[in-house]
Amino acid sequence: MHKREDGRTQVDISQDPNFHSANNQWIIDNKCPFYEKFLPLFDHENRGIDESEIKTTFNGYQYDITPAILPEFGGSVVRSDKMNPDSPEVAGFPSSETMKETTFEPSVASKFPPIDKEKFNGIDWQELYEWVMSRIRHYQLPIKNIKVSKTWCVDYYDYGYQAIHHHGPLCISMVMFMDDQQQVSGSENGMTAQNGMLYTLMPHPDGTMLYNQFGPYPGRTIIMDGRVWHGVYPCKAPRRSFVVDFDFEYYKPNEVIPGMQMQLNPDVSPNWPRK
Repeated sequence: MHKREDGRTQVDISQDPNFHSANNQWIIDNKCPFYEKFLPLFDHENRGIDESEIKTTFNGYQYDITPAILPEFGGSVVRSDKMNPDSPEVAGFPSSETMKETTFEPSVASKFPPIDKEKFNGIDWQELYEWVMSRIRHYQLPIKNIKVSKTWCVDYYDYGYQAIHHHGPLCISMVMFMDDQQQVSGSENGMTAQNGMLYTLMPHPDGTMLYNQFGPYPGRTIIMDGRVWHGVYPCKAPRRSFVVDFDFEYYKPNEVIPGMQMQLNPDVSPNWPRK
């Protein structure tokens, strides 16, 4: 960080180990201080229908918890049904031809939006919005408003994993971990340091890839551009994740981003560091 001429502090993201970027894609790595408020979402007696067979979750239980009434942060954000990856035509979702081991059928009817549950409507979305937006503001990303598009939980069994995928260019994705992982090496069937980690890939313009991996621990939260490819290594239960896709609105080119002196220039890429 450094002081600007107007006395305000500006973040030097090139020196921040919790921010990763390549080719205008980005990842923020933080711990949510109130993650425990979301633990009741994983009560087994209240879980919704398992959708893992039509998703990229293997050996786990994935269920939708999107509320019927979707609050928003800031101005009017248009909700996009394009965020729902229930068909193989949606970019970033492997089709059944690609993933032979699944029982995915393109004819499966979408469950979007899901049945409303009073329990899930009790989430303090405003608190979550304000925290996510504080992270976005901290790294001076040109995001003006956000709104929940879809949210779900994944409860992995032993050796459960997530095939590589992305959520598409029209959203910001958040993955919050509820558990850590045993790290036992030297055993053929034991859990190693990589097991259960979220891994990500972002392309550089020259075709090389920026690879990162994030070991789960309670409250660790990855907020990322919806275009970022990611997956999960095989894990040891319990390994629970709370996931939210946000619709969002960019600042217009003539609007000033809070904490920044300059306006957006659509002809110039952000000066993000290559790692």
